[in-house]
Amino acid sequence: MSAIENEVIKLPKKSSPKLLYDYLQSDNIANDLDDETLSKIGKKVIDEYKIDDESRSEWKEQTKKAMDLAKQIKEEKNYPWPKASNVKYPIITTAAIQFNARAYPAIVRGNDVVECKITGSDPNNEKAGRAIRVAEHMSYQLLTEMPEWEADQDRQLLVLPIVGTDFKKTYFDPSLGRNVSNRVSAENCVVNNKAKSTETAARISEIFTLYPHEIVEKTRFGIYLDIEYPSENNNDSYEPIEFIEQHRMLDLDNDGYPEPYIVTVHKETGKVARIVCRYSADGVILVDKSKTILVTLQEYIAVEETRQMKVAKINPIHYYTKYGFIPDPDGGFYDIGFGTLLNPMNESINTTLNLLVDAGHLANTGGGFIGRGLRMKRGELRFKPGEYKTVDVAGENVRNNIVPLQFPGPSQVLFQLLGMLVQAAREVTSVNEIMAGDSQMAMAQPTTVMALIEQGQMVFSAIYKRIYRSLTAELQKLYRLNSIYLEEEVYFRVLDNEKAIARKDYAMNDMDIKPVSDPNLATDQQKLARANFLSQFMQDPFFNPMEIRKRMLEAAKIDELEKLIAPPQQPGPDVKMLVEMAKIENKRAEIDNTIRKTNADIIETIANAVLALEKAEAENAGIQLDSYRVQLQAMIQSINQNESKQRRVSGMAPQSGNQNVPSLPAGLPQGQNAGIPSGGQTGAELGSVDP
Repeated sequence: MSAIENEVIKLPKKSSPKLLYDYLQSDNIANDLDDETLSKIGKKVIDEYKIDDESRSEWKEQTKKAMDLAKQIKEEKNYPWPKASNVKYPIITTAAIQFNARAYPAIVRGNDVVECKITGSDPNNEKAGRAIRVAEHMSYQLLTEMPEWEADQDRQLLVLPIVGTDFKKTYFDPSLGRNVSNRVSAENCVVNNKAKSTETAARISEIFTLYPHEIVEKTRFGIYLDIEYPSENNNDSYEPIEFIEQHRMLDLDNDGYPEPYIVTVHKETGKVARIVCRYSADGVILVDKSKTILVTLQEYIAVEETRQMKVAKINPIHYYTKYGFIPDPDGGFYDIGFGTLLNPMNESINTTLNLLVDAGHLANTGGGFIGRGLRMKRGELRFKPGEYKTVDVAGENVRNNIVPLQFPGPSQVLFQLLGMLVQAAREVTSVNEIMAGDSQMAMAQPTTVMALIEQGQMVFSAIYKRIYRSLTAELQKLYRLNSIYLEEEVYFRVLDNEKAIARKDYAMNDMDIKPVSDPNLATDQQKLARANFLSQFMQDPFFNPMEIRKRMLEAAKIDELEKLIAPPQQPGPDVKMLVEMAKIENKRAEIDNTIRKTNADIIETIANAVLALEKAEAENAGIQLDSYRVQLQAMIQSINQNESKQRRVSGMAPQSGNQNVPSLPAGLPQGQNAGIPSGGQTGAELGSVDP
């Protein structure tokens, strides 16, 4: 490539690093190049665009047929007779619509599109706070600041299953003052079919159109060269004019190493309109002669280096994100869709269906031969329903001279073949009754239905993961643009709440930017099934019940969850109950004091009685002592009963006895008085005196 480029590019006057830095500051490098150089660059862009476009000619032909089938374009058919039946069975159309209906709500769910996952340690939760702000701001950008994004995403998910490949172009538009992520159709995005990816492709050419007044605006702002860009149709002054924007490599500093640029040319004439850099100052790596010092172009310019250094590597900026449906089995760059897979089968279905329709038409209309013996007016003879016509011959002659052709009507074998072909096509696209919501298994067990849905979703789940991977790459491009072009501080609104984010929140690469959508969940039934599975762990101490409730409501598509879910509150003290409990405790204390005082009096009485009994027994023995003993026992029993009754009334737990009874005098006579307890026994035991 360098040999050709050396013919094109004049020798630069400045050193290579400084020249590359000057190109970075230019709005249009084409202003610094002479006409001859620009002419050669323009011709090279057109020639190599044609090479890339020719490499995908087979894919383009298949895609056109697929799109015609999907759009149900009517074509006149002249076999087996002029304007014969040409019905197109809508298997591709149905597959595309159903894929869009499942994928679109799965990818764009509510107000949340982006989520951020932090990497590394986060002891102060600083990264977690940044992750929340970045996710909310990027979701706001996609759905509010970039109104074209969601509409393009919807259309892309409808075209993708038909064509198989689609693109997004993500960049900062200075005229709008914001980021843009536009859909680019595969037809208008030309890449050599031998390329492995958009990141490694040598060239990416985008065909786009501008109205004449838009071209005038770009020339007056200095974006395009102020030259003539003629239209193909001179009769229409407002006809859009085609341009080619080619992302390619050019050796503009003539150092033998090509740099990434964006070259815009007029498609019809090959005139160069604009050339801009496709690299950044920190993406250019320089090396000295000893090959030991590596610095970026940004660092080299900042310190005003005077040493001779040359470019070792340039990391290009990538604008395009490829969305693929099913990878090409032959290894081609362009993926394939249902249109390519089902085109032969759809044509067989159409042929079989039209044969059945034609056979029915012949059977209904009839036809045959008329013999010479039948004398009647020549020409066509048509009948209206219920109409009879008069002829000048006998009926027997009419019957003998008219021989109808035998048309057996639609074939049952062809009808069965049609059913087999349709079923085979549905198996490829997973468009069957249960997936389309028209199941005959209404009485089947839910687990059986879920299993069938899961099996039917196997094809789509793999495709969702490819889309999820591409959407992740697109969001990462948007993240990088925010780190460069976002203002120092920006305010935005989410659900009527004003929030703020700073450019520094995007400055560090310590977060994984991903879509909120789960590539493993493609249907609402799957989400509900998983949420219901979690519901059985509501009482498990190792699970968060609040998070389980949140996921169940999200699976059921309940909006404004923050208004429904309230954080658990600790129940406050019941003041009235506390007052009542204090009253009860005070009452119990009063009763306990009364019981203690009563017990003290009882102990004193019993002690005096025992002493008196001991004294009396020492002086007089006989029946009178037995009488005293009986009266003493009765008194003790009465006191014990009274104490138990008081405790039951007060709600206090009954005690095992009075632990404060003092030791009774020693030497109490035994024998008949053995029932009188010695010291340390309870009142209940005192009541067991044996008379």
